[in-house]
Amino acid sequence: MSKISAFLYDVLHSGKEPEKLLWDNKRIIIINFIILVSTPVFFFFTYLNIQHGLMLFALSNIINIVLLFIAFFYFRLKRNINHVSTIILIILLITYFTTIFQGGIANTGFFWFFYFPLFAIMLKGHKIGSYWIFSLLMVIAGVYLFQIYRPLTLPYDPILLVVLFISLGIETVIAIFLESVRLKYDKRLQEFNTDLKTKVALEVQENRKKDELLRQQSKMAAMGEMTNYIAHQWKQPLSTISAIVQNLHIQEDLGILKHTTIIEEFQKIETQIAHMSQTMIDFNNFTKPDQPKEDFNIAAVIQESADMISPLLTSKGIALHLEIYNDTSSVFGQRNLLTHVLLNLINNAKDALLSQNIKGAKVVIRLDKTGKELEVSDNGEGVDPSIKETLFEAYTGTKGDQNGGVGLHMCKRIVEDTFNGTLTLEKSTKGARFVIHF
Repeated sequence: MSKISAFLYDVLHSGKEPEKLLWDNKRIIIINFIILVSTPVFFFFTYLNIQHGLMLFALSNIINIVLLFIAFFYFRLKRNINHVSTIILIILLITYFTTIFQGGIANTGFFWFFYFPLFAIMLKGHKIGSYWIFSLLMVIAGVYLFQIYRPLTLPYDPILLVVLFISLGIETVIAIFLESVRLKYDKRLQEFNTDLKTKVALEVQENRKKDELLRQQSKMAAMGEMTNYIAHQWKQPLSTISAIVQNLHIQEDLGILKHTTIIEEFQKIETQIAHMSQTMIDFNNFTKPDQPKEDFNIAAVIQESADMISPLLTSKGIALHLEIYNDTSSVFGQRNLLTHVLLNLINNAKDALLSQNIKGAKVVIRLDKTGKELEVSDNGEGVDPSIKETLFEAYTGTKGDQNGGVGLHMCKRIVEDTFNGTLTLEKSTKGARFVIHF
């Protein structure tokens, strides 16, 4: 049944998607419906005419059938409503004139007269449709006047002509009234659609502003965490430099300081300063607002993120393990945003492990062999089941109203919007397991 429905839909819409204008969509369906209904009717009357030896009338019906096929295929190719409407009205005119001259078996075709005003107004509009109706009346009147001078055998007497004119006049008034109602309805509908589009556009703009605010909040929170990372990154180098300087002072006071020792110690200081400088470069890259999208190595970003946060994790007694099974896989997007996501996920794991007092706490970052699945997991107690359904909604993450909610919400948005991937919380035998699918 679904295949039949799909076929009828395709036929009635001329095999193409609907246009933007609502009434044009309806006119397309109406025209195709007329074609589908009229074609078998004309075939039937052609058969009857041939059976009764009315070959002239059979020929007119065949002409109408050919015009219907032309209209059908022309509609599917060109989709020109006005041209096809004209063909439909010409077919109706041919039918009417055939009915005028034909009696007997064809009398049933007379009812088509009363549909002409409706079709003319509906397909051509008030003005053009009225011209078609007026032209039909004038031609009919001309035929009856012509028979005064030239004897014609018409099946209808003059009184029927008067009835026909009155009936068509009434039908025309009704058709114009219905068209006016339709125009009024369509105008209101278009105004409603316009208002709806405006409201949707404003709502989308508001949502974008909210998303940008959430992104900024998440970024600021992450920058606060980054400051903490830098403090831990610099703690060891500063201690080393301080120890080197003190050692140089002691050797100088003792009078045993050698030039080679100074050079060696200065080289150590330069190494530590270079390490501190690289930390600032990493921080600067992370905070750049408009990094270009590019193909970058996923394993390199994992290593950089681990280097930034590992001193902090170590100071908290948390081990960080990297399991990279594909060190050549790349993804297209903004490099610093993936760093943002990883740091958020690792930081959430850190906070969970500390709050749960887990012994032997560890965080694992794993990139599978395909390079398309990036996992951040821990060995904590896992996520509270009561918040799993709303975990990635704003302000409803693992930390409630704190940054956890914003962080996880923005992580999901970043993965979906920037990397065209997904971020999900997947089942795990122990702890939380967040997986990014690129």
